[in-house]
Amino acid sequence: AWPSSLSQEAFHEHLYIRTNTAGAHRELWYHYAGCRQWLVVTRDTRTHAVHKAELARLVAQRTPTDAGAA
Repeated sequence: AWPSSLSQEAFHEHLYIRTNTAGAHRELWYHYAGCRQWLVVTRDTRTHAVHKAELARLVAQRTPTDAGAA
């Protein structure tokens, strides 16, 4: 069910219609078949090349000012 303040069309757009920006993108991955940990992966959406992978728990421990660093 969608919130009563939104029309069905507006709720559909909120859930499914997004800008698909080409280039580096940070994603949350779960390594189910391996270490079973959550990872923050920086991947290029044009080439699928992975540029960086970090343990999500370590990323979450950073302060907000550190979040954009490294």
